[in-house]
Amino acid sequence: MDLPSVTADSLIAAATPRGALLLVRSILAFGQGPRVALMDLERARPRVLADGMLGEPDGLERVADALGERLVLGLWDAMGSGPWTVAWTTQRPFELHQPNGKGFAQVDDELHRTGGGLSLVGDPTIQFTPLRVDAYVDGEWVHRGVRAFTREGLEVTIHSTSDIEWMADPTYDALDLAMDAAWASLLAATLGDAFGIPVEDGIR
Repeated sequence: MDLPSVTADSLIAAATPRGALLLVRSILAFGQGPRVALMDLERARPRVLADGMLGEPDGLERVADALGERLVLGLWDAMGSGPWTVAWTTQRPFELHQPNGKGFAQVDDELHRTGGGLSLVGDPTIQFTPLRVDAYVDGEWVHRGVRAFTREGLEVTIHSTSDIEWMADPTYDALDLAMDAAWASLLAATLGDAFGIPVEDGIR
């Protein structure tokens, strides 16, 4: 499925009249430019208002100038015309959003879980201080993700995906893996920068 083209003007026109907005771009750019999306963050789940290929070199800057302080810029893991599983801000404070409404938000030196399913009283992973963050892939190249390590020695998965389809491709190599898991490298780097903590990248 080919994605439609979007312009700065169409993104601005798609914006809600008020409330927080997130403008994300794909990590990789194709012939038509990066894939971008404008999201409404005022609901229980992020709502995509516009999604398409942006061919204007200054398009993101124009949208940011027009929508002002209620717009935050970020990245997402969308590849080609496929679905997205995670989007995050590249401006502080750090926020991470998933299509199901779950995510994380930076509150001072702590990372707080957000969204549904947070009723576990006393769960130490509801809010914690990250001391290190890793981007990882398992030995079989199936599970890719980002995890944080806490002051209490706990390991908290920030986001992860699984992919077994690559096994059917005999030409799939480490370069393909690095491209498919580039989101994890950049997410870990963004999180590390937001908290000023070490980052270990096991993908690049």
